[in-house]
Amino acid sequence: MFILGFSLNDFYFWPKMRLDFLLKKIKQEVPQANAVELNAFWPIKEILKSLNILRQYQFRSFHLVKNNCQQQLSDLNKLQNVLKLDQLIIHPQDVKNWSKLEQSVIPIVVENMDNHKKRFRTIKEIAGLFQQYPFLKLCLDVNHMTNNFPGQNQTGVWLNAFKGRIKEIHLAAPENDRFQNFFKGNKPRHHLCFDVGISLDKKIKKYPIILEGALPPQKWHLAKKEFAWVKNCLK
Repeated sequence: MFILGFSLNDFYFWPKMRLDFLLKKIKQEVPQANAVELNAFWPIKEILKSLNILRQYQFRSFHLVKNNCQQQLSDLNKLQNVLKLDQLIIHPQDVKNWSKLEQSVIPIVVENMDNHKKRFRTIKEIAGLFQQYPFLKLCLDVNHMTNNFPGQNQTGVWLNAFKGRIKEIHLAAPENDRFQNFFKGNKPRHHLCFDVGISLDKKIKKYPIILEGALPPQKWHLAKKEFAWVKNCLK
């Protein structure tokens, strides 16, 4: 079984949702999910209370956010001996002090950006970033990549360009589908997390894969369906 799981970035919309309950519920509803990506919406104290269930996931990453990034970086590094995170994900356009990131004991992974951002969208830009800061690794966001190259399947090109750098894959549906369809009650045109119009390259299964998507509260059958669909595509 390859490494496949969920980002918790959109679960925080659920009312009164404790992190330990959510992590346990994912394990109950989707037992084969063996990866999880945390984020700053849950405070460090709550993450520490959830360590027992968190450690049941084979792969654990944490997505830093623009606001308060430096404080998060400091707090997580101080607690890495107990958190044991595999890596920290960051949007490169949000970084103001690269030297601070270089000092991190937790590996730093940057994400390629979509067409809403001015920089770090292309192979050339990302390669230049790695040349300047060799300590960085890459989280390849397939949806971001597809937004920049509509109608093209560029996954294989990016996989070849950054063979030794890719440490995580993000799969997600377009932003409009994720938020408008789910939170405004409309019937979604796509799968929960991933745009079915994009052909999955099976080579991505050698990397940890994180499914991103806005999950309506308590709609666990959608999470199961999405996980099963991606898993089946990558067999």
